[in-house]
Amino acid sequence: MTLIKAKYGELKGPWLPSSAGSASALIILLHGYGANGLDLFGMAEPIRQALGDQTIAIWSPDAPEPLPGADEFFAQSAYQWFPLSTLDRDDMKHHVKAVVPIVRDAILAATAALDLPMSKVVVLGFSQGGMVALETCLALNDSVAAVIGLSTSYLGEGSDAVLKSKPAVTLVHGDADPVIPPASLQMAVEDLSVAGIKAEAHLLPALQHGIDQRAFDIAISAIASGLGSTKAAGH
Repeated sequence: MTLIKAKYGELKGPWLPSSAGSASALIILLHGYGANGLDLFGMAEPIRQALGDQTIAIWSPDAPEPLPGADEFFAQSAYQWFPLSTLDRDDMKHHVKAVVPIVRDAILAATAALDLPMSKVVVLGFSQGGMVALETCLALNDSVAAVIGLSTSYLGEGSDAVLKSKPAVTLVHGDADPVIPPASLQMAVEDLSVAGIKAEAHLLPALQHGIDQRAFDIAISAIASGLGSTKAAGH
């Protein structure tokens, strides 16, 4: 199958179009640090199969910045949503806020092109992509159907965060994650709660920094719930 790429706003990446003339919904996948859109695109067809709906379009854009310090070949396949010069929380908050307008504009451009309301959009992010998904979707004027963060953290700080919408949020983390501490899950739940968002949280035993079948199944349930689907396989 020929790989199709789509560009909306400043972002471009692998695209799985609706099997019909128009899309019934849009799922956007945001990859982690040092990866690219193809990293999560392998989930695209399994997601549609699990939901039983081939009319859902799925887009997995590359982050806007090539990974610094990579050689010429690697730089074409490794991207970052924001720099990780330090792991200081305040530093990361500053950087993630800078990329939010880029991702927001890309989401708005995609929904306009597909003639879809935000209520038919789901954004799923892994690791750094999850941080961006949370920050961006909470800054949209209209709520998306669902935001799903896998092995990630929330960089906003409760009532200090400027929230324009309050979508359904689902968070999944492994208790053996060596990259982003498992404690980040509870911290995110508490900060979101202060901001008026009750996140659904899942701490999975023995899961490291990745996505296993359990995490995938939870994501499918969240997508189905957000889109009002009753077709999710096994749910």
